[in-house]
Amino acid sequence: MTDTVPSTAARCSMIDCRCGKSPFPGLSTRMSTLFLNFVIRLAKGLRCIVLPILSGLLLNVGASAQQTASTLFEDLRTMVYQVRVINIASGDKTSIGSGFQVSADGHIATNFHVVQLLVNKPEKYRIELVVDENEVMPAVLVAVDVLHDLAIVRVDGAGSKSFALLANPLAKGERIYSMGNPRDLGMTIIEGNFNGLVKTSRFERLLFSGSLNPGMSGGPAFTEHGEVAGVNVSTGGNQLSFLVPVKHLVDLLQRVNSAPPSDDLKGTIRQDLLTEQDAFYRARIAETWTSERFGDLMLPRTISPAMKCWGHNLDKDDIAYESFHQHCRSEEYLFLEDGFFTGNFSYSYEWMTTQTLNPMQFYAAAQERFTHTSHNNVHEESHVSNYRCVTEFVDIDNSSWKASLCLRRYKEYEGLHDASLVMVSLHSNTHAAVLRMSATGIGRTRALELFGKLMRSVKWTG
Repeated sequence: MTDTVPSTAARCSMIDCRCGKSPFPGLSTRMSTLFLNFVIRLAKGLRCIVLPILSGLLLNVGASAQQTASTLFEDLRTMVYQVRVINIASGDKTSIGSGFQVSADGHIATNFHVVQLLVNKPEKYRIELVVDENEVMPAVLVAVDVLHDLAIVRVDGAGSKSFALLANPLAKGERIYSMGNPRDLGMTIIEGNFNGLVKTSRFERLLFSGSLNPGMSGGPAFTEHGEVAGVNVSTGGNQLSFLVPVKHLVDLLQRVNSAPPSDDLKGTIRQDLLTEQDAFYRARIAETWTSERFGDLMLPRTISPAMKCWGHNLDKDDIAYESFHQHCRSEEYLFLEDGFFTGNFSYSYEWMTTQTLNPMQFYAAAQERFTHTSHNNVHEESHVSNYRCVTEFVDIDNSSWKASLCLRRYKEYEGLHDASLVMVSLHSNTHAAVLRMSATGIGRTRALELFGKLMRSVKWTG
């Protein structure tokens, strides 16, 4: 497309005038035309000047961002480490992560899940740190925060430089940078955006629009001034990653500085878990639950802001009843060790109706749905006891229900259990409700109070 001077008619149409009549009061038609030509040529000249300036500005912005990342990497890389957990018997690394220096005394922050083997099997593993991709230094684990997936290790021989921890909150959309060693490929820096606290979060997480990868866990996420805003913890893929808010690291450092290192880190973990679950479920029990209609029932629909709810119909050709479901669950967990997770909370409702099944057939169909929520959080029997269950027929809102409650205890974390409740209504031959609620890492008393509140909340609309 070429640049040409418009014809007189075109010029007139551009300013919505009638050709042959001056568009500028006080000027003749010829003078108006000459003036208009001058304006057009001036605009074209300015475009030739302005466009290169704008292009240059845009290029400078990109160059500035690139220079910021490069400068930050060079300035900070000696304070960021690869964290290696070494199998003592073979001498080879078992797991890797990242960490960063947070004090002049050689304290290095990382994730709990990176170093959990030092808590769970300390006789078989040790830690070493690698700085600048060549210098290897032994380290010791001094503190953990399992609720926020944080840990502090200490190393002798580290430099005196350490990261500053951000004191003021960032605005959503601000540019931040993350460092770590992805997949043992070498230290890298990644640019992304800070997008605030995840709203539906029981264990606080920050949303980072950037690409974290395995091996970067425990690394720092910081501003253009090098101030740490969060700690790398996990990724959801597709530029969706999560950070631990730096305030929890500040709290853990205060714990380290105010008391000598604990020889019983599992005891610390147990107490933190007990305190958190007690506060979380005590709040749920004290709240007024809002109920909404579900089938012919009024049921609690929003028990915790940390839950996400989904609904669907059960459509199968081989069943002679109709049903629809609501599933609500927390989509996060606490990592204790490989194959052992806790901190989940969920509940679900199912409404069943039939027009073709006889009473015995419908009862059998409802009984088939009378199953507990599966707790797939434990892979070894050494972590938990067998389930102990109680099944009874109970009366709720003048109707008959069959209810089953199951508990299993944590062997190494006394006072914590996995708990599950399932209930099915029995008073109708044509419709039934199946209600489920489950929690992992809950105290027995809180579980009984929680399940009791659900039962008392059930009301029929008819």
